Amino acid sequence: MEPVSLGGIVTETVAMVSDMFRSSGIRVETRMDRDSLLVKGNLGKLQQVVMNLLCNARHALEQKEGERRIGIAVEQPPDRVLLKVSDNGTGISPAAKSRLFEPFFTTKPPGKGTGLGLSIARNTVTKYNGQMSVESQEGLGSVFTVSFPRAAGGKP
Repeated sequence: MEPVSLGGIVTETVAMVSDMFRSSGIRVETRMDRDSLLVKGNLGKLQQVVMNLLCNARHALEQKEGERRIGIAVEQPPDRVLLKVSDNGTGISPAAKSRLFEPFFTTKPPGKGTGLGLSIARNTVTKYNGQMSVESQEGLGSVFTVSFPRAAGGKP
């Protein structure tokens, strides 16, 4: 584990998927202070967490009519760094929400997902002393929040 810029990871990951999302008619909006948001972790593993959350948000928008939007923000309350990934997609049913982080649980059709992405992401976040939660309302979208302790050297 080493201090890494969560804002930098988000910026790079969004850049990697921006053309694919744009061609799907999805607008990605980012909000962050790239330079001061340090967390301890592995760059590649944290990038995988961000990528997984973005891909899940994209999946939630596949059946959405009208404007399709993903928001990704990195915020810094005292002693923490928060990553929030939101979408205005289909939302998550209460039954699915209760199982969302279980290995092999998926709401995707057969052949479209393994049900491992959120489980792996949550395990990675936990390994780096973080927490992951979700708020969702059917038909209105979802917000995934990841919270990490701020690493030394990150501005308050």
